[in-house]
Amino acid sequence: MYQNGKLSVGVTPKEVQLEGLPLKLDGREFELLRLLIRHQGQMIHRRFLQQWIFGDEGDGLERQLIKNIRLLRKKLGDNPNAPAWIVPACASGCKMSVFN
Repeated sequence: MYQNGKLSVGVTPKEVQLEGLPLKLDGREFELLRLLIRHQGQMIHRRFLQQWIFGDEGDGLERQLIKNIRLLRKKLGDNPNAPAWIVPACASGCKMSVFN
């Protein structure tokens, strides 16, 4: 179980809760969130994210990755103009903010 403020992510079984309520994610969104929460506060390069989510076919799927990040932000209740949970980092990746 990974915890970040009011967000908790369980690996077995795959469960996500935000403020104690279940959050429904598809497989890619879950894997993206799991990677980000495991490395919260650290910048993760976009190419690594693509490989993690899409495997060997990850090259060239940058738009799909951006779409997955946008959908995950929306489900987390993030403001798209000023995201708090998943923030851009160094124009080449993103990171998850750390909340107590």
